[in-house]
Amino acid sequence: MGLGDRDFNRYNRESRDIVITEIVITEFYCISRIYAQESILL
Repeated sequence: MGLGDRDFNRYNRESRDIVITEIVITEFYCISRIYAQESILL
């Protein structure tokens, strides 16, 4: 395990955190859209 491997693992961890953040933001956006449509219907 050299310096390159450590940098590669750190890059994978950061990119995975970015993907998780994007998924959470997308889900929150969809849920808020659904709530907005339901409140308009009510």
